[in-house]
Amino acid sequence: MVRSAFAIAANFYHLPLYINVLDRGPGPRRRLVCLFGGTLGNLSNELLFLRHQLVGMEPGDFLLLHTARAWAPREAPEEIKRLDPALNGSLPGELRALERQLLIGPIERYGRPPGEPLEDMEVQSRLEVGCCPVPGSYAIEQSVLVAGPPRRRFVVTYKKRYEPGGLVSALAELGWENVAVWDDGPGKDLLCLFRRL
Repeated sequence: MVRSAFAIAANFYHLPLYINVLDRGPGPRRRLVCLFGGTLGNLSNELLFLRHQLVGMEPGDFLLLHTARAWAPREAPEEIKRLDPALNGSLPGELRALERQLLIGPIERYGRPPGEPLEDMEVQSRLEVGCCPVPGSYAIEQSVLVAGPPRRRFVVTYKKRYEPGGLVSALAELGWENVAVWDDGPGKDLLCLFRRL
């Protein structure tokens, strides 16, 4: 059996354009698409992405997702706020400082004329469920408030979290069979393997 791997430097929102590059000739083959490091949870609509960008995947191809697990069901917002460190203030101080630096960095660099003093900035995190099409999922919206005048608010990122059963059922509707879910419980990462039907 011949196995090969190669990388493509490309815009992953244009994957259907590269399907011919992924076609490695005659005979049976299996392809594996991997989305690691929260990539899935950073998409504005992950179900549309999977439906439209993986349209060229054939039966038997695989999809491996590495993403954040929900701390509590979306239907229990008070429980989420109590348990999720991004919302309850329990992140270690060093990690909070690094996160703040990451979130306010672009605003410090590009949000003011050169030489002008920095304005006070505050990082806020809030629970968001309206942007999450996967059942049971929710997002942490992180924004930066800049003291004025004028007072401004920049939404910098969403961090989506998934309930394993909801993710499996959503992908089943898109034609992906669950092969395995490695789940260490709330607050841990999920690793999910799917096969195209």
